[in-house]
Parts: sequence; structure tokens; C-alpha cells
Amino acid sequence: MERGAVAVDGAEEGRGVASGGGEGIDVAAVASLLAARGQAKQAKDYPKADELTATLRAEHAVVLDDKRRTWRVVVEYGGYYRVGPHVDPFTTKQVRQPTLERIRRRIIERLRASHPPLLTSHA
Repeated sequence: MERGAVAVDGAEEGRGVASGGGEGIDVAAVASLLAARGQAKQAKDYPKADELTATLRAEHAVVLDDKRRTWRVVVEYGGYYRVGPHVDPFTTKQVRQPTLERIRRRIIERLRASHPPLLTSHA
């Protein structure tokens, strides 16, 4: 378990857990963002707190659990992540391929909807 310097709500002590992707995490940067988020929440600046939450997830793969006052590093596949024990490589492979295929199909559907002449067949 990797201990974080700051709790989710900005208290002095908090808990951070690396679940399958915590190698090389910049704990100081995460702690700084968590502290800023805690201050924003105390000041009732919820849009800023939400922005910092999004930054934590996008830049550090950190997901917050306000109820438990913890944060964890996760591995995402197509915007989804799994919380729990480490997943074996076989299961990861089984889940990853269909997820990537679903994402590919959604991208193609959106492109077809926004640019019909680009992706129509000439048959």
C-alpha cells in the first residue's frame, strides 16, 4: 500500500493505494492536487474541486473515494477501471480487446455521423 501525504478532503493524513498501475506515480504532485481540491471544497468552490478531480484522473490515473477518504491509482481501459485485487494477464487480455473494439466502433459511428461523405463506401 502506498501512503499519500494528504487525504481526499485535505486533512493531514490520508491513504493512497496503487492498484495495478502505481509504478512511477508522482505522490508529491498528487498530494498537492488533493490539498488544492480540499481547499476548494472548504471554500465551496465545487467547480474548481471537480476540475482538480478531473485533472487527478486524466494526468495521474488517480480515482478518489470521498466516503472512505482514500485515493487509488487505477489502470483504465476506454474510460473504465476496475477496483479490486490485481487482475491476471489472461483476464486483462480478454477484457481489453472487446473494450478497444467497442471504442473503435463508437469512433467510426461518430465520424460517420459528423462527416458522412468521408466514410461512405463507393461500391
